[in-house]
Amino acid sequence: MKQYINYIKEIIGTDLKGTIVTFEDLVSFFIMNSEASDDEIEESNMYFDRRLPNEYKFFLNHYNGGTLFKIEDFAGFKFLGTNELTRHNEFQRENFGGDWDDRIILFCECIGNAEYLGFKLEEIGSFQIVYCVLDVLPEEWTIVESSFEIFMNKLIEGKGREYWLD
Repeated sequence: MKQYINYIKEIIGTDLKGTIVTFEDLVSFFIMNSEASDDEIEESNMYFDRRLPNEYKFFLNHYNGGTLFKIEDFAGFKFLGTNELTRHNEFQRENFGGDWDDRIILFCECIGNAEYLGFKLEEIGSFQIVYCVLDVLPEEWTIVESSFEIFMNKLIEGKGREYWLD
């Protein structure tokens, strides 16, 4: 996971903003927030009954959310910070009502299509990443990866391509 944090650091520098070319040869932006405090991460983790994956907590230790491969308001990935995790998950839980799956923690908004990526918690410490299409029920959401690190690897190597839609 450290290699992806370092990759992001190289692009954004000290001002937490930078540009990169996407898989479509379009200039996109990386805009990151400074790291979350231990208290912010713990508070968020407590909200999710201490089930926030360690890989995402590691990410939050470096960046309290941010946007990768942003092209205006049409494309990109908005990784949710500690305060956004709670708000987005509460909203969707209310929106879906009894159809919501409490094993899911939304962590990334796909810009431009109002869809999300989420952690689907299996057993203690185990999760899968799911593609959350909000006009279908959570039980129909597609599994994308088995770890945040693999997901980040494919997203970065694919230069922002939504590889799971192929």
